[in-house]
Amino acid sequence: YMQMDQLDTELREGEYIQWQGRTGAFSLLEPQARRTIFGKWLGTLVAGGILLALAGREDAGVGPAAVIAIVLGTAALLAAPVLEWWALRGQHYWITNQRAIVMTREHRICSMELEEIDDVCLVQGENGMNSLILGNAPGEAQRQMRWFACHPRGQLRPGEAEGQAVSMVFYGLMNAKDALAWLLPEQGAQSV
Repeated sequence: YMQMDQLDTELREGEYIQWQGRTGAFSLLEPQARRTIFGKWLGTLVAGGILLALAGREDAGVGPAAVIAIVLGTAALLAAPVLEWWALRGQHYWITNQRAIVMTREHRICSMELEEIDDVCLVQGENGMNSLILGNAPGEAQRQMRWFACHPRGQLRPGEAEGQAVSMVFYGLMNAKDALAWLLPEQGAQSV
């Protein structure tokens, strides 16, 4: 269920798992994301259409390679929300006695030291699942939570599989409030 054997190799000496979770099932066009996704799709179609119309003018001097690039770029932007939805459905989350850890669908591991988590925000979902924003995430993290959940902020160290994140999102959890008890045992968390 949680691919613990893969995480066990990443645990430090004396580190142990206190909580685990994963993204639950959710709709591509769930209410909280619908407006953002439709806005991105509409904007992409309009921009792509305008660029193709301009490129199609005889005096534009644009070759077939540019037209293909416009079409492929438009298609990639249209596919982005679907790819985020697919990627999130494979994410796993852990809280150990030392770190908060995310494993992406591609088995990339990012973590945050518990003592470095300066803020935790519980975002209540309309589908019964809640998300946790850990660390000092930018203000747009709530509006673009799926993107931030797929891309923990931080950098991978050269030659290492583990990345040290400065913020991350545990997305669409059924047991988010249980995780809060381990992340902020004395303080509680801000709820949105």
